[in-house]
Amino acid sequence: MMATADVRTAPVLAPDLPSARLVPRINGVDAVRGLAALSVALGHAWYVGGMAHLDDGLLHDLVATSYLGVDVFFVISGMVLLHPVARGAGIGRKRDFYRRRWARIAPLYLLCLMVALLARSALYVPEMAVGPRHEITPGLLLAHLTFTHNAFYGGDSTAVGFGVDGVIWTLAVEATFYLVLPLVAVWWLRHPWLGLGLALGLSRAWVFVGLHLDQMAGTFGVTFDKTGLFEARMRWLAEAPTYAGHFAVGMTLAVVLVRHREGRVVGALQRRAGLVALLGAAEVLGFMLWAGHRGWAGQLLEFDHLTTGWRALPGIALLLLGVSLRTGRVLDGRVGRFVGDTSYALYLLHLMVIEWLVLHVHVGAPGSSSRLLVLLAGVACTYPAAAITYRFVEVPLRRRINGDLSRRAAAAPGGDT
Repeated sequence: MMATADVRTAPVLAPDLPSARLVPRINGVDAVRGLAALSVALGHAWYVGGMAHLDDGLLHDLVATSYLGVDVFFVISGMVLLHPVARGAGIGRKRDFYRRRWARIAPLYLLCLMVALLARSALYVPEMAVGPRHEITPGLLLAHLTFTHNAFYGGDSTAVGFGVDGVIWTLAVEATFYLVLPLVAVWWLRHPWLGLGLALGLSRAWVFVGLHLDQMAGTFGVTFDKTGLFEARMRWLAEAPTYAGHFAVGMTLAVVLVRHREGRVVGALQRRAGLVALLGAAEVLGFMLWAGHRGWAGQLLEFDHLTTGWRALPGIALLLLGVSLRTGRVLDGRVGRFVGDTSYALYLLHLMVIEWLVLHVHVGAPGSSSRLLVLLAGVACTYPAAAITYRFVEVPLRRRINGDLSRRAAAAPGGDT
């Protein structure tokens, strides 16, 4: 999923404030999030198009590991959502926090669910699915509306996103983080490094159990056939604990940025922010080359896209730290803002555009360069649609709900925390 937190200056309600307090956004993170969304989209174009032969080196490795964009999303989400709390704005009333998060992700999510449901027959690509198309049932609809689709259908690629918009599995992970954050935010400010260690330990333990689920279940007399084991592992590994360490890295980064903003260490880093970001990018690139080469070497495992991204967390952290410490014309300029603003819509829409092109625009055989070029053009054409939905769906509803919350906070401060 992608991280969907809004990093612009926005009202953050605190129980001890009679009015909303404005918290400055974090430099450059919009653009990084947008580039991560674009990375995922390009990777899907390559994969759905039949994995065209690129080369035996850098280009293949980068495209094959484009899933790392999802890991970046989750780190950014932890970073920008704890940032206002670290700045002293407080988490506010829990119900208001949840309402703001709902306003941020639900309108476009529900719109995409409607499109996926109504246009399912025109978008369903059988070659991408494992097994026959899942029937639409009340349980399937309810799971999507309550963001529990991973828990109930996470191993079934024909069910999540109604079999056509599978990227929404990440929104279930995001929603779980939203539920947990108000419960741990204040504690995290006091113990950020302990929290980071605990979260990383939880995530690695969770992944270990998932990868050895057959042995674990065997001790209780439970056995799986091949298909059942794949679905059980996928359902387990697509849950939020797999990414607990990612959110924790972002949350700890937010504390470091605020608490040590005037300190000598951060001051030294700020003078070398470009180098810090470059070192982070180099580590991320190194991971992508290593993970991408696993495919050529025959070492790629079917769950690598869920279980290996934690190795790039140091690089992602350094990259975000360097970017956030220094404002640049490219990342904070008009193009960077546009890429960031449209990132959520691009992420949710691009796969359906690619699937429609695969089914209805017959240019080149699967795996051919011509088909890949058509699908890449489809990704580019998704941007206008993303800009329209951002302007006319995301922004108006978010402003209305946040405005209601601001007025309520001014009229009646206080409440549950």
